[in-house]
Amino acid sequence: MSVAVSGLAQRTTNATDSTVDDLRLGIVGAGKFGTTLARAAVAAGYDVAISGSGPADDIALTVAVLAPGAHAVTTPDVVRHAKTVVLAVPMHRFRELPPDLFAGRVLVDATNYWEPVDGEDPELTAASNGTSMIVQGRFRSARVVKSLNQLSYHQLEDQMRAKGAPRSHRDRRGGRRPRGRRHRHATRRQARVRPH
Repeated sequence: MSVAVSGLAQRTTNATDSTVDDLRLGIVGAGKFGTTLARAAVAAGYDVAISGSGPADDIALTVAVLAPGAHAVTTPDVVRHAKTVVLAVPMHRFRELPPDLFAGRVLVDATNYWEPVDGEDPELTAASNGTSMIVQGRFRSARVVKSLNQLSYHQLEDQMRAKGAPRSHRDRRGGRRPRGRRHRHATRRQARVRPH
């Protein structure tokens, strides 16, 4: 997980300047995904501000227990805290946020439309170019990036590692070794019929 969060900050910063000047992350949404992401980001060395749909006091205990080290704040405070903000709310709730809220920020859209949670929504169902285009249309003054939506909070939890912790052997290789030219030749040699 710290790879994903660290990589996100590095790419975001590289788009605007040549150095990482801070490791601050904002998260709007204090549900399972938002708190797990906050915990992973704190473990990776980030200063994390997270908000829920109400006052900060409503989520303070949840954040203290599930994401120790993160700060429970209001949504406007999340935006003031970081240049990169993750939108981790149920898809239908993004329309409740003011259109200019994320002005000048990189907004990581981690939402997914799921009818059992979001209800019937013809606009989201018919989004032929993807739902992030609708999110970008809502938050025109932000730079919307679709990411993290492919991960469940369980996957974030499983991949979490502390700042400076070595990557596992599998992480260094990027999963399975790609089958290159050498492997193909070896396979062909093995497949040949050999006399007894």
